[in-house]
Amino acid sequence: MRLGGNVGVKDMRCIIPPKAGTGMKKELSSSQRIYPDSGRMVYNTPMKKLARKPSPAHGKLQEENSLNGVLADVLAGEEYGFDTQAETSAPGSRKRCDVQVRLKHGDFFYTAIECKKGQDKQQKKKAAHDLKRWWKDDDCWNAIALCYPESLAEASEQQRSVQFRKSRDLCFAKVDKKGEIIANWQTGPLLDLANLIKEVDSPDTEIITETIQKAILAASAHLSQQTGKELAEKLQIAWEPENGRNDQRPARIACLILTNMCLLHDRLQGEKIVLGLTPLFKVEKVSDKQQALLADWQMIREKDYAPVVDPALLVLNVLPPDTSTEGCLSRLLEAVRSCAKRIRGLQLDHAGPIYHQLLQTAHYDGSFYTSAPAAALLAGLAFPKDRPPVGNWADIELLRKLKVCDPACGTGTLLMAIANTIEQRYKDAVGAGQGSCDMLHLMLVEDVLHGMDINRHAIHLAACMLTLAAPKIDYNRMRLYNMLHGVMDNGDVRAGSLDILLDGAPFLRPVAPAPKVEFRPPVAPDSKQHRASAEGFKIEEIGLNKSCDLIIMNPPFTRNDIRNRSLPNKQRKLVQQHEGQIAEKTPDPVHREAIHQSTLDSFFTPIADQLLNPSGTLAIINPFTVCTGAAAKGKRRLLTTPERFQLEIVVTSHDNRRIYFSENTDIHESLFIARRPAPGSAPKETAFVSLAENPATPTAARQLAAAIREALVQNDATGLSDYGNITFRSHEQLKDGQPWNAACFYDQSLAEGADWMAAHSALRPIGEQAQVGPDGRSARGAFVHAKHPQNPNVRALWKHNSDRQVTMRTTPDCYLVSKKKKGRAALNLWKKRGHLLLANRLWLKLTSTPAVFSDNPIIGSAFITVTLAEREKRQSLRLCKAWCVWFNSTFGVLAFLNARQRKLTYPRFSVNGLRDLPAPDPKKCDIRLLAAAFDEYADQTLRPLPQLNDDPVRLALDQAVVEALPGKTGKKAAANKASAWRRLIPSEPSVHNEKAAKA
Repeated sequence: MRLGGNVGVKDMRCIIPPKAGTGMKKELSSSQRIYPDSGRMVYNTPMKKLARKPSPAHGKLQEENSLNGVLADVLAGEEYGFDTQAETSAPGSRKRCDVQVRLKHGDFFYTAIECKKGQDKQQKKKAAHDLKRWWKDDDCWNAIALCYPESLAEASEQQRSVQFRKSRDLCFAKVDKKGEIIANWQTGPLLDLANLIKEVDSPDTEIITETIQKAILAASAHLSQQTGKELAEKLQIAWEPENGRNDQRPARIACLILTNMCLLHDRLQGEKIVLGLTPLFKVEKVSDKQQALLADWQMIREKDYAPVVDPALLVLNVLPPDTSTEGCLSRLLEAVRSCAKRIRGLQLDHAGPIYHQLLQTAHYDGSFYTSAPAAALLAGLAFPKDRPPVGNWADIELLRKLKVCDPACGTGTLLMAIANTIEQRYKDAVGAGQGSCDMLHLMLVEDVLHGMDINRHAIHLAACMLTLAAPKIDYNRMRLYNMLHGVMDNGDVRAGSLDILLDGAPFLRPVAPAPKVEFRPPVAPDSKQHRASAEGFKIEEIGLNKSCDLIIMNPPFTRNDIRNRSLPNKQRKLVQQHEGQIAEKTPDPVHREAIHQSTLDSFFTPIADQLLNPSGTLAIINPFTVCTGAAAKGKRRLLTTPERFQLEIVVTSHDNRRIYFSENTDIHESLFIARRPAPGSAPKETAFVSLAENPATPTAARQLAAAIREALVQNDATGLSDYGNITFRSHEQLKDGQPWNAACFYDQSLAEGADWMAAHSALRPIGEQAQVGPDGRSARGAFVHAKHPQNPNVRALWKHNSDRQVTMRTTPDCYLVSKKKKGRAALNLWKKRGHLLLANRLWLKLTSTPAVFSDNPIIGSAFITVTLAEREKRQSLRLCKAWCVWFNSTFGVLAFLNARQRKLTYPRFSVNGLRDLPAPDPKKCDIRLLAAAFDEYADQTLRPLPQLNDDPVRLALDQAVVEALPGKTGKKAAANKASAWRRLIPSEPSVHNEKAAKA
């Protein structure tokens, strides 16, 4: 029925046709009406109500959309030059994020920005949450949450573009795929946001690394064992098949070399730097990929790029011209084409982690890949924004005069990081859209950056990484040196960068040619090295003595008895002898004291001192042991000698997830920044930074570096509350090589407690009161396990089983018999058996007893014996019992924590470190009280260290220690301290092995 006329009856009811498939009818209320001619439903509502005002949420959304459009326009302007698109609601258009940004027009990958008006906690959380959906896009490689200040919304639409450029209150942060903030929120101008857009951090680096590594593994599987052997010979990689299995390393390294050359090929072809090259997508389609690449790469070689092209041509010529090679190249080309554009924007060392995993030599040459965040943090601390090494960060000609050197550069991670830092400082100084970063990077690679390494493959990869960022480089000006290592054809023995320390070497200072002699000097005077150049590797002198503005490095660290394993046995012995001669003949006595021949990294701090100019800076990654180890005393002395260095910063990670700054290692490491002091200046305090969270991305690392610098400038110990703790130590507390225990603890009051014990008049190092040792290695070298008692009946506590060792009294866990030809050594060790044993390693989360007492004298492997001199035998048992109580009390636990080495959570203790542990002096303390406490509590269970504060036995031991100490005032102070330490020690992240709570 068609309705006509005026439909105005108040109580009229109409029926809306049901939706298809519902079978139901809906009755309209009396307030609803239908237009007679259209059938459209309307409401019987006054006109004022029909013209409702938009909701506040709708108005806020419109303002956000307007701001998003202005942001997209500004970012697309000349200052920044991005390709941007704001969200659109046009019919049929694809839904996109608030602002989509590409690094340049036509780039496949984009950065997603989700924007909110307002900067409260809720808006920040919502902006980060909304980004999760865009990470699902294959072409999204970066995500940023942005919160506008209210002042931008208040400006008129005509003024917003100007306000955007002036505002310094934009709030933004990078967001990961889970919608969580990667680094802290930061507030700043549009320039900082633009810089963040250009940065691509670990998520994309990990994707690229995984993609390339999978391709290399798959591609190398196509190559036969015979091809692998030929590659090993040509690439000078040791061929080491295990148990008859194929050694895959040479083929994999060869595939990595080919991958990097393909990346360079793509860059040179895409930017028309070398004309006539075939695009890689066309190479993929040809039947003979090997010949196609050979022709193109030879064309590249004729132009330049020898350090990158020559190894690749060598590999291609070794590969057989058959289907195996075609399969190998197809797999590599596929991966390169999927990653090429991303790598172009990264400007990070993607090859480093792959190289070290494939070569697998870190266990004997001590070379570990520096993680990208650690590299960014070290570079940021070395060259802070407010402290240019030249007069002005904006003066490119002054920057050209800089000399930066990494004497153990590996694949160039730290060189890339310092180049990125200098470029960022330059951009901040000149402003957006000013200056040429491409020209600056070219200048840095050609004039500023110097790298040295004994491994030619590493130099090849470093040259490739620097080339990808600056493909127009003149290789005749590149400063990458392959340091000679081994026995040369003329008989000279060379030790890589260690030869820098040779007295009279020409590149240290010019000298006249040595007169001809009939005998060869013990230390070869030749110092020429192989520099990567356009013609290959040239032999020349380096010439960096006392001229470097920055030495930045992560030197190799490994024991003397296992390093140089890559060399043949005869050469290895000669090189080790040569290294010993360098250590002994280095003319500087402070350098000689700093070098400990058992560790390779100890040579490199003197090398830095040799190369730095009078205003230079040293930025170095070293094992945490440098802070506390007895073997590193000389290095600590060098870094705190006022005429040489001002130790500015020491950074240690207490983040249980990331205790290191190098990949492929499981030991604690620290970052050290030391600067040349101004002439006549007094020594300043050193900042010790304990991180609750080790940055996982370069962006977070750069923010941390800026926060540390701000804390130093403001001299504010509370300035790092978002990252961890910072404390300051005077030169008096650090000088003369004494341990830097501030790095041992997250809570610095524990370090102060350890200092209190070290200065206590009633405590002395146990090594001054008794014999400590020998170490466990001696026992393991002289004995093997026996099933039954022997003659002599040698018994030992061989393991430190946390479940077994829960009381102070212990029993042997094995019988021993001497190894063949080790009878005399075994007998001498057995004579040094004792009742008291100190643990030489502890798993802190599970450990209950750092020291144990055996009723019958024994020796140990995971424990080290403590024995008294003959004249002290009468009180031997009593004193050993007393010391056992001391070391299991909170006082002794803190002493052990203060002496940690290698790894904070699972520390090892050298014999020298254990000898320095403070213990009660029987002439000044009441030893009888402590021995009585042992007799009472020896068989009662002690709880693990994380439960220290809830352990009644530990409390009783602490009370016995307090009573044994002399003086009433001293007793009260000791009791208060023990109470505080019992509470604080379980909260240490290295003890409970959980993430530290930020201040």
